[in-house]
Amino acid sequence: MAATTKYNAIGSAWLGALTWDEARATLDTLPVVIPVGGAAIDHGPHLPYDTDLTIVRALTEAVAERVPVLVAPPVDYVYAPELVGHGGTLALGPESFIGLLGEVIRSLARHGARHILLIERGPGLLAPLNMLSREMHQECGITVAIASAEGGGHAIRAQVLERPDREHAGEAETSLMLAIAPERVRLEALAQVEDAPHLRGTESGLREPLVILPERGVRAFGDAACATAEKGRQLFDASVAEMVEHLRGVTSVWSTEAQAGPVTGIAAPVAFTVHPDCPANLLSDLTSTGWETAASACDVAVLPMGAASKEHGLHMPNQTDLLTAEALAAEVANRLPVLLLPPLGYGYYPAFVDWPGSMSVAPPVYLAVVCDIIGCLADAGFRKIVLLDTGLSTRPVLEIAAREALRERGVRVALTTTELGRETAAELFAGEGTHANEDETAMMLAIAPEQVDLSRARPELRPSTIMSRRDPFAPPAFVQGGKMESETGVFGDPTKATAEHGQAYFAAKVADLIRFLEDFMALEV
Repeated sequence: MAATTKYNAIGSAWLGALTWDEARATLDTLPVVIPVGGAAIDHGPHLPYDTDLTIVRALTEAVAERVPVLVAPPVDYVYAPELVGHGGTLALGPESFIGLLGEVIRSLARHGARHILLIERGPGLLAPLNMLSREMHQECGITVAIASAEGGGHAIRAQVLERPDREHAGEAETSLMLAIAPERVRLEALAQVEDAPHLRGTESGLREPLVILPERGVRAFGDAACATAEKGRQLFDASVAEMVEHLRGVTSVWSTEAQAGPVTGIAAPVAFTVHPDCPANLLSDLTSTGWETAASACDVAVLPMGAASKEHGLHMPNQTDLLTAEALAAEVANRLPVLLLPPLGYGYYPAFVDWPGSMSVAPPVYLAVVCDIIGCLADAGFRKIVLLDTGLSTRPVLEIAAREALRERGVRVALTTTELGRETAAELFAGEGTHANEDETAMMLAIAPEQVDLSRARPELRPSTIMSRRDPFAPPAFVQGGKMESETGVFGDPTKATAEHGQAYFAAKVADLIRFLEDFMALEV
């Protein structure tokens, strides 16, 4: 989810909420923390699919309350080999995962980041992250440290837990969730959890190479029934203390104590009014039993896609595209029985690579990531998938993914475009420019007005940067495959934008999207 504030009381910042010039001022002065945890991984009948991401986001927020850091958008599609094929688990292959995170780190290093801390949680992540950290140090000359969010060091785990071994959806994870988000733990389902083989230490000190998963039934390992919120708080505090100690060790400028007051940098989940024909259609909030209900009620899976950090002028945050994708997705989930997937916030945005805070993923890596997600959905039985994309340069890559899905798996993958609401836009806006212009600014004034500062908006209407949606022969905003040339990061005149026009434009986009989805849902495959 997108960040809700720019800075907290001690100077920590959230990259997605910053503008590009604010990002420039922080990237080379603060260590960067990247939360790495799956948003769609089966955690048994009592924990939601986004348990890993919930834990790493909470740890990140706690660290940011104690040490000034720059928080990058989370990487929420990860490598989870042991859980592929279980329910609605959406996991990447090792090459895709390493490639994606490597591209994120390269983007940060390009703009001055010197020290990066990966806060990870998830089965199988430590090995690829260790390999990646060495590669990034050799290639970029930066320090990439890894903090495992397993819940404190070995000493505290041995003191607190009855089963201190690494486990999945068992005592440690359930305790952490009881401490962090107790309202999301289905305690009544714990009676269904049976102990199962899990990673155990051997007399030689080695670990068994694989977690043995039951083919059917509950996906939980360890005794979750003995979990308590108090154990979770002790594990959580120990993990935070370790990360803070590390971060304070890499520089001498940190504050020694956290300042009082609430911190809201990590966003709460978007509020959804679920469609009556699908009692639970937000994948990240499901449990394994809820997945079965939702999968049977939903014929179409929807993947929101938008840049979590890409410049949008001096007046809008880097996360503008992601906010737009999330807002459109929320309307879809409220109105239609579709399975809504966690958003994908990283993509192929080559024109913006030189702008501080902007991230871009190389085409082969981006294609592999999207194909892995589609493959997991196909394996789970979905034959109709919608990529709800808010980008432009991403489209060629996504078209290849859609064609390959049809050719290899017989899966229909539909792509949305920025042309949603086109007729209404032609009536409301002058049609000048294509980026951070009147259209996009008006949309943001309707979706998240608190994140728009019109006093900083600047028009750029040079002839070489004007593109009219009504004139296909208008000069392009930038050379195809090239980089954006602009002083403020704007193509168009955002000063003309109004919330009223933004609300009408957003409503038109939603109406077009709903009409398309209704037709797509009726399509025979």
